[in-house]
Amino acid sequence: MGGSGGPEFDSGRIAFRRLQDSDMSLMLEWLNDPYLEQVYLGGRKTTMKEVTGKYMPRVEGKDPVSPYLILYDGKHVGYIQSCMWSDYPDFSICLKKEERNASGLDVFIGENSFRGKGFGPLMLKRFLKEVVFTRYNTDNCLVTPLMDNRIAIRAYEKAGFRKVQAARPPG
Repeated sequence: MGGSGGPEFDSGRIAFRRLQDSDMSLMLEWLNDPYLEQVYLGGRKTTMKEVTGKYMPRVEGKDPVSPYLILYDGKHVGYIQSCMWSDYPDFSICLKKEERNASGLDVFIGENSFRGKGFGPLMLKRFLKEVVFTRYNTDNCLVTPLMDNRIAIRAYEKAGFRKVQAARPPG
Protein backbone atom coordinates (compact mmCIF):
# COMPACT_ATOMS: atom_id res chain seq x y z
CA MET A 1 0.00 0.00 0.00
CA GLY A 2 3.04 2.22 0.11
CA GLY A 3 2.41 4.71 2.88
CA SER A 4 -1.38 4.49 2.92
CA GLY A 5 -1.30 3.29 6.49
CA GLY A 6 -3.54 0.34 5.63
CA PRO A 7 -2.78 -3.34 5.38
CA GLU A 8 -0.91 -4.67 2.41
CA PHE A 9 -2.97 -7.19 0.45
CA ASP A 10 -1.49 -9.97 -1.66
CA SER A 11 -3.47 -10.66 -4.85
CA GLY A 12 -2.33 -14.29 -4.67
CA ARG A 13 -4.45 -14.72 -1.54
CA ILE A 14 -7.64 -13.57 -3.29
CA ALA A 15 -9.98 -16.23 -4.63
CA PHE A 16 -13.54 -16.49 -5.92
CA ARG A 17 -16.10 -19.22 -5.53
CA ARG A 18 -19.62 -19.54 -6.82
CA LEU A 19 -22.33 -18.32 -4.50
CA GLN A 20 -24.31 -21.19 -2.94
CA ASP A 21 -27.70 -21.50 -1.30
CA SER A 22 -25.96 -21.87 2.07
CA ASP A 23 -24.56 -18.32 1.63
CA MET A 24 -27.93 -16.55 1.80
CA SER A 25 -27.73 -15.69 5.53
CA LEU A 26 -24.25 -14.20 5.00
CA MET A 27 -25.60 -12.13 2.09
CA LEU A 28 -28.47 -10.92 4.28
CA GLU A 29 -26.05 -9.95 7.06
CA TRP A 30 -23.81 -8.03 4.65
CA LEU A 31 -26.66 -6.30 2.84
CA ASN A 32 -28.14 -5.09 6.12
CA ASP A 33 -24.86 -3.48 7.15
CA PRO A 34 -25.64 0.27 7.51
CA TYR A 35 -22.93 1.24 5.00
CA LEU A 36 -24.12 -1.20 2.32
CA GLU A 37 -27.74 -0.24 2.97
CA GLN A 38 -26.80 3.26 1.85
CA VAL A 39 -24.40 2.66 -1.04
CA TYR A 40 -25.78 -0.61 -2.43
CA LEU A 41 -29.47 -0.68 -1.51
CA GLY A 42 -30.31 3.01 -1.64
CA GLY A 43 -30.97 3.37 2.08
CA ARG A 44 -33.30 0.48 2.81
CA LYS A 45 -33.05 -2.79 4.69
CA THR A 46 -33.62 -6.09 2.92
CA THR A 47 -35.22 -9.34 4.04
CA MET A 48 -34.25 -12.98 3.65
CA LYS A 49 -37.15 -13.39 1.23
CA GLU A 50 -35.77 -10.56 -0.95
CA VAL A 51 -32.22 -11.91 -0.78
CA THR A 52 -33.22 -15.44 -1.77
CA GLY A 53 -35.60 -14.08 -4.42
CA LYS A 54 -32.78 -12.12 -6.03
CA TYR A 55 -29.77 -14.41 -5.59
CA MET A 56 -31.15 -17.98 -5.71
CA PRO A 57 -32.06 -17.81 -9.43
CA ARG A 58 -28.41 -16.87 -10.01
CA VAL A 59 -27.18 -19.75 -7.85
CA GLU A 60 -29.48 -22.14 -9.72
CA GLY A 61 -28.38 -20.90 -13.16
CA LYS A 62 -31.84 -19.52 -14.00
CA ASP A 63 -30.49 -15.97 -14.33
CA PRO A 64 -27.67 -14.85 -16.69
CA VAL A 65 -25.77 -13.23 -13.81
CA SER A 66 -22.88 -15.33 -12.46
CA PRO A 67 -22.57 -14.82 -8.67
CA TYR A 68 -19.38 -15.27 -6.63
CA LEU A 69 -18.14 -14.77 -3.12
CA ILE A 70 -14.82 -13.00 -2.77
CA LEU A 71 -12.38 -14.76 -0.45
CA TYR A 72 -9.14 -13.61 1.11
CA ASP A 73 -7.10 -16.35 2.79
CA GLY A 74 -10.25 -18.47 2.61
CA LYS A 75 -12.35 -15.90 4.53
CA HIS A 76 -15.52 -14.58 2.89
CA VAL A 77 -15.06 -10.83 2.43
CA GLY A 78 -17.52 -9.76 -0.26
CA TYR A 79 -19.69 -10.48 -3.26
CA ILE A 80 -19.07 -9.97 -6.97
CA GLN A 81 -21.14 -10.87 -10.02
CA SER A 82 -20.62 -10.78 -13.75
CA CYS A 83 -22.81 -10.87 -16.82
CA MET A 84 -23.01 -9.93 -20.47
CA TRP A 85 -24.89 -6.69 -21.06
CA SER A 86 -26.40 -8.17 -24.23
CA ASP A 87 -28.50 -10.37 -21.91
CA TYR A 88 -30.22 -7.15 -20.73
CA PRO A 89 -31.60 -5.41 -23.84
CA ASP A 90 -33.48 -2.77 -21.82
CA PHE A 91 -30.17 -1.62 -20.37
CA SER A 92 -27.85 -2.30 -23.30
CA ILE A 93 -29.90 0.05 -25.47
CA CYS A 94 -28.33 2.87 -23.40
CA LEU A 95 -24.88 1.74 -24.55
CA LYS A 96 -23.03 2.65 -27.72
CA LYS A 97 -23.36 -0.03 -30.39
CA GLU A 98 -19.72 -1.11 -30.01
CA GLU A 99 -20.19 -1.51 -26.24
CA ARG A 100 -23.20 -3.81 -26.37
CA ASN A 101 -21.00 -6.94 -26.41
CA ALA A 102 -19.35 -5.85 -23.16
CA SER A 103 -19.43 -7.78 -19.95
CA GLY A 104 -20.50 -6.18 -16.72
CA LEU A 105 -19.83 -6.65 -13.07
CA ASP A 106 -21.15 -5.48 -9.75
CA VAL A 107 -19.45 -5.83 -6.41
CA PHE A 108 -19.61 -5.01 -2.75
CA ILE A 109 -17.14 -5.57 0.06
CA GLY A 110 -19.13 -7.12 2.90
CA GLU A 111 -16.44 -7.07 5.58
CA ASN A 112 -15.78 -3.58 6.87
CA SER A 113 -12.12 -4.34 7.62
CA PHE A 114 -11.50 -4.72 3.85
CA ARG A 115 -13.14 -1.41 2.84
CA GLY A 116 -11.15 1.69 2.01
CA LYS A 117 -7.78 -0.01 2.28
CA GLY A 118 -6.91 -0.78 -1.35
CA PHE A 119 -8.41 -4.25 -1.48
CA GLY A 120 -11.14 -3.39 -4.02
CA PRO A 121 -8.95 -2.41 -6.99
CA LEU A 122 -6.60 -5.36 -6.41
CA MET A 123 -9.53 -7.77 -6.24
CA LEU A 124 -11.20 -6.24 -9.31
CA LYS A 125 -8.06 -6.69 -11.43
CA ARG A 126 -7.85 -10.33 -10.40
CA PHE A 127 -11.57 -10.97 -11.08
CA LEU A 128 -11.33 -9.38 -14.52
CA LYS A 129 -8.33 -11.55 -15.42
CA GLU A 130 -9.53 -14.83 -13.90
CA VAL A 131 -13.26 -14.67 -14.53
CA VAL A 132 -14.55 -11.93 -16.80
CA PHE A 133 -12.05 -12.05 -19.65
CA THR A 134 -11.67 -15.83 -19.56
CA ARG A 135 -15.37 -16.66 -19.33
CA TYR A 136 -16.90 -14.20 -21.78
CA ASN A 137 -16.05 -13.57 -25.42
CA THR A 138 -15.28 -9.88 -24.85
CA ASP A 139 -12.41 -7.60 -24.08
CA ASN A 140 -14.60 -4.84 -22.59
CA CYS A 141 -16.20 -4.61 -19.19
CA LEU A 142 -18.61 -1.83 -18.30
CA VAL A 143 -19.63 -1.11 -14.73
CA THR A 144 -22.54 0.97 -13.53
CA PRO A 145 -21.86 2.45 -10.09
CA LEU A 146 -24.30 5.01 -8.78
CA MET A 147 -23.03 8.42 -9.86
CA ASP A 148 -22.79 9.62 -6.25
CA ASN A 149 -20.88 6.53 -5.04
CA ARG A 150 -17.47 8.18 -5.26
CA ILE A 151 -15.75 5.41 -3.27
CA ALA A 152 -16.80 2.76 -5.78
CA ILE A 153 -15.95 4.98 -8.73
CA ARG A 154 -12.47 5.61 -7.33
CA ALA A 155 -11.91 1.86 -6.79
CA TYR A 156 -12.95 1.17 -10.39
CA GLU A 157 -10.61 3.89 -11.65
CA LYS A 158 -7.71 2.44 -9.64
CA ALA A 159 -8.48 -0.95 -11.22
CA GLY A 160 -8.13 0.60 -14.70
CA PHE A 161 -11.70 1.56 -15.58
CA ARG A 162 -12.41 4.94 -17.11
CA LYS A 163 -15.60 6.96 -17.31
CA VAL A 164 -17.30 6.51 -20.67
CA GLN A 165 -20.69 8.08 -20.09
CA ALA A 166 -23.37 8.71 -17.54
CA ALA A 167 -26.53 6.80 -18.39
CA ARG A 168 -29.98 6.44 -16.96
CA PRO A 169 -31.48 3.14 -18.07
CA PRO A 170 -35.21 3.02 -18.81
CA GLY A 171 -37.22 2.54 -15.60
